[in-house]
Amino acid sequence: MIVHPNKVFLNMLPPTQSGHLPIKYGVIGRVTLNYLFFEKILCGVRASKTKNNDIILHNFPYSEAKAWLEDKHIDCFTYLLEKLSYRRPNHSDKSVPVILDPHFYEILLPNPPLALDRLRMKLNSFDLLSDQGWEAHTLLLPMAKYNQHWILIYIDCVAHTFWVFDPFTPDQPSEENLNIADLICGFLQNKFGLQQFNIQIPDFCHILPVQKDGYNCGIFVLIYLYIIILKHHLSFHDYYGPQIFRLLLCVCIFCNEIKQELISKVFQ
Repeated sequence: MIVHPNKVFLNMLPPTQSGHLPIKYGVIGRVTLNYLFFEKILCGVRASKTKNNDIILHNFPYSEAKAWLEDKHIDCFTYLLEKLSYRRPNHSDKSVPVILDPHFYEILLPNPPLALDRLRMKLNSFDLLSDQGWEAHTLLLPMAKYNQHWILIYIDCVAHTFWVFDPFTPDQPSEENLNIADLICGFLQNKFGLQQFNIQIPDFCHILPVQKDGYNCGIFVLIYLYIIILKHHLSFHDYYGPQIFRLLLCVCIFCNEIKQELISKVFQ
């Protein structure tokens, strides 16, 4: 991938017909970067090949049907966000939200001890559980509901409130989504001795962009994570905002870091 001030050029080799594994371009956290990983991101970018085009994506035809993000894309972006905070040496700001595994809820239902023990391990690794008890301020749970639509559950452990951001209606969650969040909060209360949680809309909800298509829900959840954790307001001026964010996501992945200045400049 080559990135210039106004141009992006990307060319990758798709898997061969002989069944050989796709070329490995690197690893971030537990996620392997290959053609199949980037295909999901870049098939959601509409690019025309002209003499003076700003974007050239070889071997990645535009296809909404192939552009749905998967758990591995959420995991990868989560790891990059954590590198800015909890994965940095001597990090001490416990107000930074903790992002849970996208599989947390589907594990919690049949096996609560396993899901909660995994949460305990993550909090311990970030020094957010101590002899004084629970020290995490905020939990964020990206979740692919019924494996069809990404939503983001927001749990404020200081104010003891929760909310659910649906990219279609971030300020009006469905009763079903709120019930899911309430159930999760109940498990947290019982396991870690927390106070009862209540429904409350966060005061920053009005700055979250709204999904207007049928395939970018995962991208919007990543955008919400970015806005909430880094406290950056991203302004979407047109329909192509999610497509541009897909390109910026690839830039961050190839650079192995969140390019905050670049993202803020594009969406200022």
